[in-house]
Amino acid sequence: MQRLTSLDAFFLATEDERTVANVSALAILERKRANGRRLTRHAVKSLFAQRLHLLPPLRWQLVEVPLGVAHPSWVDGPVDLDFHVREFVLAAPGDDATLAKQVARLAALARAAGLDGIVCSGEEVGAARKAWPEGFFVVPGVRPQGGGAADQKRTVTPRAAIDAGASILVIGRPITEADDPSASARSIAATL
Repeated sequence: MQRLTSLDAFFLATEDERTVANVSALAILERKRANGRRLTRHAVKSLFAQRLHLLPPLRWQLVEVPLGVAHPSWVDGPVDLDFHVREFVLAAPGDDATLAKQVARLAALARAAGLDGIVCSGEEVGAARKAWPEGFFVVPGVRPQGGGAADQKRTVTPRAAIDAGASILVIGRPITEADDPSASARSIAATL
């Protein structure tokens, strides 16, 4: 058992029917692996199952303290990978336009559920913004013009993300790993 930090407790206390802190991700995976074998949902679930012991926060479940006399606690619990790892195959032709339609559909579902916004790729934020003009969109994978993609596959420049409809840009390593992080941040800001 591990007690929530004050910050964790604060975020928990701010949640209500309209403000939830759910996190989801969309991974775009090629159907064939480098070894030529087909990648399946079962293989992805097996990989997660083999490595869950390395990521305790993914196993944590919240337990309230009786009578609310202290912050709730995290306890280690089971993870339902059948629920958390889902597969969606894009309709033919499975191109960027089809992906944009799926992102717009998911944005519309989030809107209908009463959420305030979503996290999505800069390449799809335009489709999400079109489906949900007043939505709040957090865009990770933002890289400055000429910056390397590192481990990101779907990157956009800060200017492109803003122009497409991003509300917040997530620009981590291009700043934190720069020789001069302050100069890097100023240079990126100058493009906006």
